[in-house]
Order: sequence, then C-alpha cells, then structure tokens
Amino acid sequence: MSNCKRCGVSVPDGHTLCQNCQSDVWSAFSAADSADSVGAPATENTHYIGSAFDVPFCDSDDNLGFDFTLSGQRKTHKIREKGQRKRLSKRAKRNVAVAAVVAVAVAAVLVADSVFGIFPRKTVTPVVYVKDSAATLAGSNGSLYGNIDFSGNALSANRDIGGVERICFSPNYKYMYIAEESNYESDKYTLYMRKTFSNETYPSDKCGLIVGTGISGRYYLIDGGRSVLYYKFNGTGELRCYTFGGDSNRLCENVSAFGVLGDEKVVYIGKSSSLNVATVTSDGQLNTEKIDSDVESLYLPSDYGTESNNFFYMRRDRNYVSGEETFSLCYYNGKSSTVAEGVSSLIYPEFDTGAAYYSVLKAKEFRASDIIDDDCSVSDANIGPSDGYTLSLDEMFAARRNAIRSAGLDEWKVSVNLTCLKYFDGKGNVSDICESYGSLICGTEAGGVRIIYTEYSASSERQPFSSLAFDQLSYSSFSSTLRNLIKDSYEISGTYLADAGSQNEVAASEMNMGCFSADGKQYAVGYVSKARDTDADCTVYKGAVGAAAKAVCSNATDIFFCGDKLISIDADGLARADGEIIAKKVNQYSVNTRGDAAYILSDVQSGIGKFARYSGGTLSDIDSGVRSYYSVSDDCLMYLRDFNADTLSCDLYIQNGKAKSRRVDTGVSAIIRTGVVKAG
Repeated sequence: MSNCKRCGVSVPDGHTLCQNCQSDVWSAFSAADSADSVGAPATENTHYIGSAFDVPFCDSDDNLGFDFTLSGQRKTHKIREKGQRKRLSKRAKRNVAVAAVVAVAVAAVLVADSVFGIFPRKTVTPVVYVKDSAATLAGSNGSLYGNIDFSGNALSANRDIGGVERICFSPNYKYMYIAEESNYESDKYTLYMRKTFSNETYPSDKCGLIVGTGISGRYYLIDGGRSVLYYKFNGTGELRCYTFGGDSNRLCENVSAFGVLGDEKVVYIGKSSSLNVATVTSDGQLNTEKIDSDVESLYLPSDYGTESNNFFYMRRDRNYVSGEETFSLCYYNGKSSTVAEGVSSLIYPEFDTGAAYYSVLKAKEFRASDIIDDDCSVSDANIGPSDGYTLSLDEMFAARRNAIRSAGLDEWKVSVNLTCLKYFDGKGNVSDICESYGSLICGTEAGGVRIIYTEYSASSERQPFSSLAFDQLSYSSFSSTLRNLIKDSYEISGTYLADAGSQNEVAASEMNMGCFSADGKQYAVGYVSKARDTDADCTVYKGAVGAAAKAVCSNATDIFFCGDKLISIDADGLARADGEIIAKKVNQYSVNTRGDAAYILSDVQSGIGKFARYSGGTLSDIDSGVRSYYSVSDDCLMYLRDFNADTLSCDLYIQNGKAKSRRVDTGVSAIIRTGVVKAG
C-alpha cells in the first residue's frame, strides 16, 4: 500500500486511481519523482491538448495510458508492463456508462434526422438570373456562386425545348440541369448536369458535365436526381441513363415511350410494343419485368402533376377473325388488370385507387328522314324535261332528289359513332355518364375524382331538302353528306359536373374554363368570349359540389380558387374575389400549390407596380416599385424592384413567408429559374 502524492490518502496495492481525488497514481508519482516534470524538455511521448475536458481512462493495444490536462500543460505517460491493466473506480465506471448511453442517443438522433429531417434546416434558394448578359447562380442566403458558362440560347426563359425547361433542379435541389439546343430548328438538345452549390469550373464551351447530346423529348430523374434517364432517337430509339460524374449507359433499344414512377421504377414500351417495369442497377443496367404486350400508350402520374407508384396504359386488342383493332384500358398497381374494353381514350384518372373516367365509341344508326324534311317533293314532281339538249339546274336538282327518294328516305340509313363517357370506380363497377361527351374542362382528385365537362345533344331542327347544295346531292356521296349533317346537328347542350358516377348540370350552356378548390369541395366555371361582344358571354358561375352554381361575375378571362374565395381576372386587369374588386391594373398573378394564398402585381404604370399577397380574405402589401416576380415555392418568392432605365436592370429581392424582404443582388435583368433546397 502507498499514499497518493496529491492528497495523501492511502492507495491499495494494484490500484491505479486514488479513490479520494481520482488522480492517476502513475502520473502522480511521475510528476513528483520523475525528472520529466512540467518545464522539462518535451519528449516524443508528450501530448498537448487544446482544451480541458474529462474523458474516461482508456488503454490502447500497446497498453499506453494517456492523461489529459489544460491547454499548454505537458503530460507524460508511462509504459506499463505487458498484461498489467488499470482498474476503474465506481465513479469512472459510471462516467463510462453515461458517456456510452449519451453517445448512442446522439448517434440515433443524428441518424433519424438524416433520414426523416427531424430538426429544421435553414433553407437556401438557388436562383439563376441574368446579370451583365450572363447567367448567374446565387443563393437566397446572399452567397454568390458566379457565372454559369453556357451559350446565349439557354438564357431564353420564354421558350422551352420540346416541352423541356431550359434550367431545372433535382428534387432535393442538389443537382442542376441545363438544356441547350444544338439546332434551333429542331427539338433536340444537349443536357448538362452540375452540382447546384458548387464553385466547380468547366470549359468555356460547356456549363457542366455532359449528360447526353441529341436528346429528344422529356428526361426523368432517379436516385434523388443523381441519375438521369433520357431518350435518344438514332434510328433504334435508345433509352439511356447517366449518373453524375460517370458515363452514359444504353439501357435498351426500340423504346417508343417511357417514364418514371417515384424515384426508382422505370416504365417503358419496348421492342414489339412490350410493356416493362424495371429498376436501374448500380452498374447501370435494367432489372426488367415484362408486364404486357401490344401496348399502345402510357398514362403516368407525372403527366398529371401527381405522384404514385401506379399507372394506366392502353393495350391494342386484335380481332384476327374480323381484322378489327380495339383498345383496352388497363391499370397497374403491382399487377396488371383490365379496366374496360373498346376504350377510345382515358379522360381523367385517379392513380391511387384505379378509378377513372374514360370514353368509348358507340355506333348509333340514323335515317335520312330523321335529319331531312322533304320540302320540295311536289315541285320536283311538276318539273318536266326541257326541250333543249341540256338539263336546267332545277331539272338536275329534281333528278338527283328523285333518285334519293326512290331509295326511300326512311330506308336510307347511316351509322355515326358517338363518344360515350363512362366511370370506373376502381372496384369493378362501371357507370354510364353521358352518350355524347364533348370535352374536359378540368378535374380533381381531392375528395374523390371529379370532372367538369361539356356535353353534346342533337338539335331538334331538321335540314330542308331544298337547302342542300348542288354538290351534296350526288347519289353516290349522299351517305357521307348525311353523316356530316348528323354531326353538324349536334351542339353543346350544357356543362356538367360528374362526381364518382353521378352527373349534375352546372350551366345550361357551353363553358370553356373551370377549376376546383384545393379541397375539391367547390367548383367554378366560366366562358371566355373571343369576341367579347357582351358581358353575358363571359359569365362565371361558382358553387359547392352537389349544389347549383350561381353567377358571381362577368367579363372574366381567368379564374382560380384562393381558399374558399373565387378569384377572377378580367380583360381590363381587374381582380375580384367572389365578385368584389380587390386589385386594379393587374398584369401578373398566381396562386400557390396549397391554394391558400395568391400573389398579385397590380396598379402597374410604366411596367412598375405594387406586389401583394391575398390570403384569408385580406390583401397585404409586400413591396412597391416591383417590375416582375417569380414563385419559388408556396411561401417563397423572388422579385425584381427599382428598375434602372439606363442599365435596363433591377435589384433582386427574396421574400420568404412573413419575413421581411431582403436584397440578393443588383443589376439583374431577368430571373430564369429558382428552387428551394435544404442547406447541406
């Protein structure tokens, strides 16, 4: 037994820590007895610690014991004989246990946050704008990332390439994509890819890593936007995949259509019109499952601005006996099923449940006597042959009408296809909606799939025989003449709302615009008059689903819901909420995706106006002197203010929710693209 050199308490043999002051016995003895004390020259066993902190004693594989002290103090360690181990006191053991529990808990929270985003992160808005005739990338946090070197045609924000945006971001906004036309006359383009917030530089003729050249149509992102699927037509129709920093791999050939479900599944129509669902493997290959054959077309969630792992498609059905071709509408939700046969088109789908409105062609037979009144049978009978060598026009008309009469107007029949609207509830039940469907105005999946559409009906008026033109009375072409007369006799009879199979008239005339509220409980329809002859031509109706609509305003050119208020914009720049004027001289407006806030640029004079937010029935000013704005997300907007007529530029501002607007940059001439991303 010995005494602790620090506090003097007895230390039992074999103990390395003083049970009173927890001093290291080895260090205590070394400090007192060794020449290697504080102030002595440093040796290779000396360690300097940047700050004071407590750690449990630990042994390395070489049985080296280290002791930590305040910054600047030199501590030594003594090499113990092999096999000799230090024993921990109860307090030290307790500290070890607590530290271990804390470490595990912290690690668990960090992992959970990385997966589920538990803790809020500061949002940074990547903004691409034009400054000094160059595209510039910045962040809403004030960081400037410099120019993006790409050619001038990509600066055109007003024209996309074959429906592809010039500039866009990945879903997590980590990656940025830039499309440039190689030939202005074609829709083929070169696609570049780069990290959004990066100071990486590229050659002067490139603005990132080349994804592919000669790309046709739309491209899709998978793996969080790190990989890109695109189509290249080179005679065989290649589907290719590019991964950031890697190579472009050809996945398959003879592809006629493709798309993506979620972030990983690829759907495509391949060789021999086969339908395939696949995933891209880590080595850039397709792991494919064939779903069906003779597939004509795809209806994917992304085409309707929604997300789902299910989709619809149209299959070609051949009747090898008659030689006729018909189409079946099919639904895929992990397995394929047939919704209906003899389908002409999908009108509006609900991907999660498999419910859908669709149309079929139904033949209806008409007789000539149903369409034509014989108003000249007596006069034709009294027309005799002329004395000359040629027939008069009256004789020629009479002769042709008599030839048709001899066949019998009641017996002269033609068949005309009518477009019938039907509803499938996703559970095997089909409802007939109408016999003569016109066109779709709008639809929603909120609260159940609903659509607003127009419907035709046959006119009760019949065509007089005497009104038919000379060239329409040919006996050989009378069937086509009759068929055209039948089609022309059908007129829009009204506008209807279909709700899960039930039908209600919402307007007894043709409407050509409409919308639903965000919750799907209210609707509105209107008619945009091209000539604007009268205000009555532009009446807007609003109502609750299942109830009659009422007129709320007229002379509208656009309508949309903001909460439960119907916002209408007219040709004179007046903005109304349920008919009440809320802004004048409007030249820019939008509503967020939640449908609870609208943004309006009004009181515009010489291109400058007042920027405001409408929500909850109240219009709140955001800023004045604004030239234009760009919606970034539901609660984030970028706008240009303080126009400089000499430089034709503005200051760029950002407005996040209710926070005060802040300036991002000066000398900006246009905003090209924006997006929101979590920093880091």
